[in-house]
Amino acid sequence: MKSEIKQLSELAEAFNDDYPTKKLILKWIDDEKEHMAWEAQYLNYIEKLGYENFLTAMM
Repeated sequence: MKSEIKQLSELAEAFNDDYPTKKLILKWIDDEKEHMAWEAQYLNYIEKLGYENFLTAMM
């Protein structure tokens, strides 16, 4: 996923002369980074608790 973030960053740089598009791409990158952090956190919970216990804790 980090390579995709790098590609999006490079894409944003290609739009230096188009600020609205660049701003949109940068927002997209920030959203993806937040999603990656959320996903890593929950995968860590599953690893520590086990899948069944994780599901029980989420109820």
